[in-house]
Amino acid sequence: MKKTIGILIVLCIGQLMGNVFVKQLDTNGVTVNPGRLIDTNGTQVDPGRSIDRDGVRVDPGQLITARNRWVILDSTSSAGTEPSSLSGSNRTYQAVKTLIAEGINGNDEISIFDVPRSWNFAKFRCTGLTNDSSVVYKVYSGTLGDGNLDSASTIADCELSVLGILTFTIGTQGTITATFEFADTVTITQSDSDSTNDWQTTSPQNNRVAEGKIDLDGDDLLVIMATTAGSNCKLLGKGY
Repeated sequence: MKKTIGILIVLCIGQLMGNVFVKQLDTNGVTVNPGRLIDTNGTQVDPGRSIDRDGVRVDPGQLITARNRWVILDSTSSAGTEPSSLSGSNRTYQAVKTLIAEGINGNDEISIFDVPRSWNFAKFRCTGLTNDSSVVYKVYSGTLGDGNLDSASTIADCELSVLGILTFTIGTQGTITATFEFADTVTITQSDSDSTNDWQTTSPQNNRVAEGKIDLDGDDLLVIMATTAGSNCKLLGKGY
């Protein structure tokens, strides 16, 4: 009788220990199958489904369009001197950082923007403080490499090429930003990649909203300067 009880105890302990090794809990305390994958949120996922670099489940057969918001890429005051084009020796990321720090000849108004991974194409709009004023933005692009961010003060460097020179004329319709108005005209006059053929523009005039859009071709960095600011102005961008 004692031997039988002992065998039963050993079997029960073995069964319990087996359960410990067989069952796993995700971060929500839910039991999961050890043969199933867990994403970065601790949620059990089907191994047949893919996970992107942010740990979000995606269907490889489904086309997904990023729904990013419009962001301010540059904000420039019309007061004082505006920056001019970058010389050949200054057309690198680190050289631009030096120019901004020196703050000479309006270079402190140059802006640098880290392009999010979800931005394959980008759309650009402009707002200004005074209707019918002219604003010229020169936009450069480059590739620092994945994970190298200006916002993280990276020591990486890259060459910069002219993505385009965008000449806007401000209209008279308002924006959600108090007193600022959208440009209703835009022309693209230069691009190092392929003249202006890569750009698509909407330039409706008549106090509507002008826009330029382009394929960023994997570039992860934008350098923006308003070389002409007929009024206080902002360059807006939206990726998709």
